[in-house]
Amino acid sequence: GKNGVEDGERARLWFQRLLQTDHRPNFLSFVRVMTAFKGCGAIRDVESYFQAMIRWRIDATCSEYTILLRACRLGADSQRAWSWLSRMEEVDVAPDVAGVNALLGALAQEAAHRSALEVLKEMTSGLRPFPDASSYAHVLR
Repeated sequence: GKNGVEDGERARLWFQRLLQTDHRPNFLSFVRVMTAFKGCGAIRDVESYFQAMIRWRIDATCSEYTILLRACRLGADSQRAWSWLSRMEEVDVAPDVAGVNALLGALAQEAAHRSALEVLKEMTSGLRPFPDASSYAHVLR
């Protein structure tokens, strides 16, 4: 919505001002601006700040990847969510249930029920984090 876009733009301005000072952006700086853009489903902006965080040599944890995955859910972009989930596995960052649920949510929004069911099977078999109530709710949509 409009408020989410305004929040993202405010975060962008705040971040730009931060860069104009002697302060170095840190983990929290990036998380705040990524979260603001996630709220309005601005996947590309979230990705841009995530990549900038990496360029600043700040290691991404499961939490930052989950912000990306949630932005993909809000944007109903399961292909992008799969891509980020794969990237997590490539760099040995284990996803948590919230991140996998974001993928399930994107799949549900796209009516990709078979794919969502396959992910749920991976969760119950131990290949992914164990499902919670939200996991099942996404699949049952």
